[in-house]
This record gives sequence, structure tokens and C-alpha cells, in this order.
Amino acid sequence: MRRSFLFGLLLFLVGSQACYHREPLEFYYEDMAQIRLEVDWLNHMEEKPSGMTVMLAKDSDAFTFQRVTNNVDSMYLRLEAGTYRLLILSYAFDEFSSLHFEDQGSFSGVLARADILTSRMNQAWDRGIVYRKTPDILGVATDTLTVTREDIEKNRHFIDWRSRQTPDTISIVRRETVYPLTSRLNLYVRVQGYKFMRSLEGSISGMADGCRLSSFLTTDEEGPLLLDSWTHRVGTRQEVMAQDNRTKADDPLPQADTLSHDWLCTSIPVFGLPGTQAGQMSDRDPENNILTLCFTLIDGTSHVYRFNVGNWLRIQQSALNHQLINMVVDLPQGVVDLPYAEDPGSSSGSASSFDVLVDDWEEGETVDVGL
Repeated sequence: MRRSFLFGLLLFLVGSQACYHREPLEFYYEDMAQIRLEVDWLNHMEEKPSGMTVMLAKDSDAFTFQRVTNNVDSMYLRLEAGTYRLLILSYAFDEFSSLHFEDQGSFSGVLARADILTSRMNQAWDRGIVYRKTPDILGVATDTLTVTREDIEKNRHFIDWRSRQTPDTISIVRRETVYPLTSRLNLYVRVQGYKFMRSLEGSISGMADGCRLSSFLTTDEEGPLLLDSWTHRVGTRQEVMAQDNRTKADDPLPQADTLSHDWLCTSIPVFGLPGTQAGQMSDRDPENNILTLCFTLIDGTSHVYRFNVGNWLRIQQSALNHQLINMVVDLPQGVVDLPYAEDPGSSSGSASSFDVLVDDWEEGETVDVGL
């Protein structure tokens, strides 16, 4: 009996030792600080994008981190001690249809440049011109993040040895504000004889073809832009400009205007003038900015007007603090005075409706208008 009891006790001890699992004595922790980026898009941008790219350059100019996400409001980062240069871009590099990016691996060098417009079939009035595409609207935020050993000690935490899951920790919050890399060029052209026109196309030269993301500094290279979408408005200069939701009602020009006129208006995004911070003016020859307007009348004839408009550019703030470049083409004698014309297909000679598309046209006059 005693022998059986001892044998049973021996089996119990052997079994219990076989089932015993000794947990390791070591522990794990991350030697990093947790950063929470909170991104403000709507203070200066018209809308939020559907995605963003976040890039970091650690202790150098070369990017060492890049992440694309659909969550544009915030992002968590776990960073070692060091100094980081942060760049936030709306969307991803390959999601833009009108521009491309150069030197994408460098914080100070990354550049957005407008693509060549290849779909344009040039007409007689703009033969030989190689246009740049109007750039997509893109938002950029830049900042410098410094992570110290003290930041890491405040956020040091243990990781469960079984699952290696990180428990909740206190984050260092950094709030970043996004600004538009592009400005907006608004053109307002006063026209006499509007009822005699059928369509309008135009171009403007002397605008920068690119901009650096980190400094908002435009390139020295220029590229002409096509102006092929126009709207007709009637009113005083102040009333016409106030119809554009991107502008304030105040007139950027000193003289008042109390008379109602016909106006043709267009608005396009631009990088700005060459060699300047985005949305700033530069001291340059006004002849570098040439506005060309080609009017096709209802009788099929064309009338081309060219203006040196560098001195007509004005900077204005929008309601969202966007940088706007306003240009009002308005001289006392009436800038564009279209000649009388009749529609050959109409017995009454009445004018046809305004169409932004340019039909085949006959040779007409070219008028160069100086300042």
C-alpha cells in the first residue's frame, strides 16, 4: 500500500514538471517616441483630398520615410531620436494628370513641374506655341520635427512578450496646416461689340512652369498657358469680380467703376511668376507677360489682340486666404472694340450665341496693344 502511494506521488511530480512552462525573464520595449500628426486642410484649401503622402528626411536632406494613406486627418509615427524634416503632399506623386515631380528623394530638391500640353491642335493665331498644362491644385505642408531622448523616456513603454502588441501610450501631437502650392490667375476682359463674337481663345506667357515643394519657390523657367474656357458677365468691374467666389468684393485697382459693361472672364491655377515665392510679385519686364486673345466673329473672321500685361497683375487675398493673381484688362477707351459683323447664315443679321469653342476661321486683323 505504501509502495503504491509513493509510486503515485512520483507520477504526479513528473507530470506536473512536464506541464510546467517557464516564462522568459527578458522584456521588450521600443526606444521611440510616438508622434501624432493632425493635418488641417480646410483653413487654406477649398476641400480635403482623398489621400495624402507623408515623407520624412532624418538628419539629412534625403527622404528616409514615405507613406501614402487615405486617412488625411491624422497619422501616427514612431520615431527615434533625431531631427526630421517633414513634407505632406495631397494625394500621391503618380495621381496628378497635369504635372510630374522631379528629384523626389530630396526634401529641398523635390519639384512639381507642369507637363507639356500635347492634345492641342494649334490654330493660325498660336502656331508654333508649345503650351504647358495648367497645374493641378495641390496642397503642401512642411515642418521640422525634433525628437529628444526626453520625449522617448516620456513615451517609453513595455511590449507584451507573448503578442508583442504595443499598449496605448501618450502621443506627442503636432498640428500641420496645408497651403496651396498653386495660386489662381483671374482674368477679366472688358469687351465692346460682344454681340458680334462667336468664340474666344487666348494664351498668356511668362508664368513659371514649376515650384519647389519645400520652399514654395517657383522655377526660373517659363511656359505659356492656354486660355480656352471663358464666361460672359455683365456689370461694373467690382460687381464682376465679386461674382467669383474666390475673390473678395473689394477692387484691387485704385480707380472706381460705376458703369456696366460686357466682360469675358476666366480663371486658371498657376504656379505664379518665375523666381518668386508662390503668390508673390516680382520686379520684371512687363513685356514678359503677353496676353493674346483671338476673337472669332459671327461672320467667321478672326481678330487677334496682344497686350503687355505685366503691370496689370495684382495680388489679392481670397476669403480662404488663397493667394490670387488678378488681372483686369480694362483701358479707358475700351480694350477690345470688336467690329460690326453679321452672321452669313442669318437673314436678319442677328448675332449667334457665345461659344467657347473656336471654329475654322478666316484671316483677319492682329492688333498689338501696348501700355
